[in-house]
Amino acid sequence: MDAVDTRVMSPVLGALRLDRCDVYRSTQETDADGATFTRWPVKADDAVVSATLRSVIDAILALAPAVSEPDQRPYLEALIAFAESLDPNAYTPNTWTPLALALSVAILVRDNPASTPGEIESVLTALIDAMQSLIARANKTGLASAIQLGDSILANSEAYVPASLVALIAELPKARAVYDDGNATQAQVSTAQSALVVALAAVRVRPVTDKSLLGSRIKQAEQILSSPSVGNYEYTTVQALRDALAAAKLVMDNLDATQTQIDTQTTLLTNAINGLHE
Repeated sequence: MDAVDTRVMSPVLGALRLDRCDVYRSTQETDADGATFTRWPVKADDAVVSATLRSVIDAILALAPAVSEPDQRPYLEALIAFAESLDPNAYTPNTWTPLALALSVAILVRDNPASTPGEIESVLTALIDAMQSLIARANKTGLASAIQLGDSILANSEAYVPASLVALIAELPKARAVYDDGNATQAQVSTAQSALVVALAAVRVRPVTDKSLLGSRIKQAEQILSSPSVGNYEYTTVQALRDALAAAKLVMDNLDATQTQIDTQTTLLTNAINGLHE
């Protein structure tokens, strides 16, 4: 038989007065905490110890491992308390769900007085594994701000150059999907945020322009061309006015027209009006 820690078994063995038997010499040893205990190097000699006594000794020593097994309940209690202190909202649902399940099982085992050491060890392992697998939720503050800005721009899209909104229209739904995904990693959030920021940077505000004079010249040209007296003018000059009016209306309706384009077309239409002659 192997040597047995008899901090628990010494009283029993002592009662059998085995310490007086030459073949059962004991030694005094010190454990990790500095406490002194007796260790029995059990080596039975059939010539000295009767079969009956040996059977008793074997039965007692067989109980030693179970009796001396360390109690893991305090550790389980501490681990459960720590798990209960965690904030579910701080971790991704995919990693929190296994922990919640492991925690519920651990509580059942803890509260059951009949739980075996093996059951306690099993739930301890499961709870530790689940805690080590937790992944913190990604920081989405920057992504949320970018989405909010994108939404405000599209809500007032008439104030921006349409061509500059193409990328934003494409990236905004993707960014929102990542934001709504509770299991999104920080890398995924960062990628979505970067793409959205690039799209936002491409947005261009419509230039502030003044089309009032062009509008007045268009109205003047329309009145001339609808007047019965238009027939009194030379055909080529009337046709030049019609062409200038058509071009002016295109610029007038173009929301992206620059002030230079507006001024140029205003001048051409004014010249066409002034160029009418009989």
